[in-house]
Amino acid sequence: MHRFPSQIAVLLCAVVGTALPATAQPAAFVYRLGKDTVAVEQYTRTASQLTGEMVQRNGVAVTRIQYQVELSKDGRATSAVVKRLRADGTVAPNTSRETRFRMTADSVVREVVWVDSVQRRAFAASNAVIVSPTFVYGLTELVALARKAGRAGDSLPAIGLTGNLGYAGFTTMGGDAVRLRGGGYAMVLRFDANGKLLSV
Repeated sequence: MHRFPSQIAVLLCAVVGTALPATAQPAAFVYRLGKDTVAVEQYTRTASQLTGEMVQRNGVAVTRIQYQVELSKDGRATSAVVKRLRADGTVAPNTSRETRFRMTADSVVREVVWVDSVQRRAFAASNAVIVSPTFVYGLTELVALARKAGRAGDSLPAIGLTGNLGYAGFTTMGGDAVRLRGGGYAMVLRFDANGKLLSV
């Protein structure tokens, strides 16, 4: 663990492989600001799915973000569902129930699902990935896989829970480190040869 004044230090908390298929790659991260834990993320990647949950504390408020991404045989995201919940698992008043994504060869469709309506928007983009909300870094494994497969140079089209199409990618640093591009922060990440996130 490295400590940086006034910055968030991240610990790799656990990598557990019991009672899971041999191809499953689970991980958990604890995000700390000094001695305070501000968020915990746990996720599992298999050949066909990336699923996870992040719990964040901001004062007395607790937010949970759950995500499930379906993957094609070559590791591309084909669809996803992201839910933003309160601590008890319910949806906060006046907020959407979930955000759905559907990726095709040349487009991505985002649907924001409310209690009484669905807001749908389509974007022209190939090989699109989902922009990670803050403290959700398991999704960066999909960018690493695309880069390894040669589908991404410095960046890929990326779509968030709101807003327009942007980009996500990495800038190569020394050794096995890369700097995240297109996210909320220029985080330094390290991945293994299989695109498994090792540190943030």
